[in-house]
Amino acid sequence: MKKKDGVLIISARHSLDSKLAGLDLGADDYLVKPFHLSELKARVSAIVRRKNFDGDNIITYNEISIDVLAMTTTVNGKAIVLTRKEFDLLVYFLANKGKVVTKNAMAEHLWGDEMDISDDFDFIYTHVKNLRKKLLEAGSQDYLRSLYGIGYKFGESVKLANKYNRVNLITSLVVLVITGVIYYIVIHFILTEKLDKDLAVEEDEIKQYVATYHKLPLASSYIDQQVYYKALTDTAPDVRLFHYTTYNNAKEHETEPGRSLITSVKVNGKRYEVTIIKSRVEAEDLVRIILLITIAVTVILLAALILINRFVLNRLWKPFYTILNQMKTYELAKMDDIAQQQTNIDEFKELNDSANAMAARVRQDYKELKSFADNASHEMMTPLAIINSKLDSLLQTDSFTPEQGAILEDVYHGVGRLFRLNQSLLLLAKIENNLIPDVQDIDMQELLTNKIRQFQELFEKDGLSLVQELRPSQVRMSRYLADVLLNNLFSNAIRHNHNGGTIAVLLYPNSLQLINTGKDIELDDKLFERFAKSTASEGMGLGLAITKQICALYGFVISYQRKDQKHCFTVVFNPKI
Repeated sequence: MKKKDGVLIISARHSLDSKLAGLDLGADDYLVKPFHLSELKARVSAIVRRKNFDGDNIITYNEISIDVLAMTTTVNGKAIVLTRKEFDLLVYFLANKGKVVTKNAMAEHLWGDEMDISDDFDFIYTHVKNLRKKLLEAGSQDYLRSLYGIGYKFGESVKLANKYNRVNLITSLVVLVITGVIYYIVIHFILTEKLDKDLAVEEDEIKQYVATYHKLPLASSYIDQQVYYKALTDTAPDVRLFHYTTYNNAKEHETEPGRSLITSVKVNGKRYEVTIIKSRVEAEDLVRIILLITIAVTVILLAALILINRFVLNRLWKPFYTILNQMKTYELAKMDDIAQQQTNIDEFKELNDSANAMAARVRQDYKELKSFADNASHEMMTPLAIINSKLDSLLQTDSFTPEQGAILEDVYHGVGRLFRLNQSLLLLAKIENNLIPDVQDIDMQELLTNKIRQFQELFEKDGLSLVQELRPSQVRMSRYLADVLLNNLFSNAIRHNHNGGTIAVLLYPNSLQLINTGKDIELDDKLFERFAKSTASEGMGLGLAITKQICALYGFVISYQRKDQKHCFTVVFNPKI
């Protein structure tokens, strides 16, 4: 059986015999310890290219092209910007195109052993959604299909109507070709039989003439018939044979297809061979005309079939695709029904009713879950507020030792942290379900000016110098969420800065940048995930996750990059511009 998986042996045995033995056993590569991770990655990538992409660094799938070494992606020649995880995910999909890829396999490929720290695979959905959105916006077909409860499948999809049309057309073409061939053979056989009967009639007339006049009729050459005689010996056998031959048309000076009958006749004791030839040109012309008519009818039938399939069947399937599109764009937060489609087809009516019944059950479950979350949040905040109030009162007394005071202070900070965590998670849930509807036009220049003034004391406290360039910019979003977004970005820039550092705030008509000094480390793609934070951070790790969710809600794009030894966060308000 052909081995499909790549095998890389990692071993401390560095002798030539060990390497040769490993490679002879079927390994694709052999790496000796110790090694650099960059070398391991390069060798694994080389094996993947050899196994899945014939060793080519340029991976092409229809309109999508990927340069593995340069880590660039283009769609129809237009470059698109993908994060590292999105790029790895696209390469992984292309390496497994046409196969079902589970979420667990995707998580193992992207994060390795670190995937065990996650309780679910919501982050997979986020990366896939962002990858699909970027590919579609660049003009790519939608190759990603989600398989509920299983994973994803990457490849060209075939619509039911197109599949039916293709099978129908191929079947019709094969049937018409076969019947056309049979029809041609039958017509050809009938016309040949008619020629043979005419030759037999001419044979009977010659024999009757000989019997009456005891001599052969004159050899003749007519427009479509020729008769020849040839003397035979007494020992020659009697023959009577029909066969295809050629007919020399003296008038037209050309050779035509013919049909002949060779027979024998006895005149006055002598035997003669009689050859009667008739032209087949008229019969062949008739067969040719019939064949052309058959081909024309076949083409007309196929064209009619294509038109029927294209227009009539598309109209027939219209209710199905309308229901499907409504299900794709269904938003749970709006609590809308799936519109009833006017159709007399029972299956489509049943599909519409089932979709509405499913939507009703989902809405009911959503209401119950939302009510539970709201009640749980409210009920949690009440005892937290009571505990916080009691701790405030307790801290005002002097009836405890310094050790007890330190413990109470830790409890006080823990309760405060739990209170803020509850508020942040509740805010995330509201953003995800679009429950903050106060959308309006925001003057970002004015809002940033006020926000800088609010954070001025914190800038001065840490000795941070501020560089600002604020140009007019209008953004349509919730004012409350705009305030939360800026608060999180500014808090992040201050918290992860150092004394005497700088913060640059750059506002352009379509983007916002916050650039700050900080630790000389480059963050990875996980900084926008929930509870992602450095070990030295005192935050909860939800600030940038909330910021990312706000951007996703309004179609903004937020990105991070390390630039000139500084941390740069960029929010693009309208990525299509």
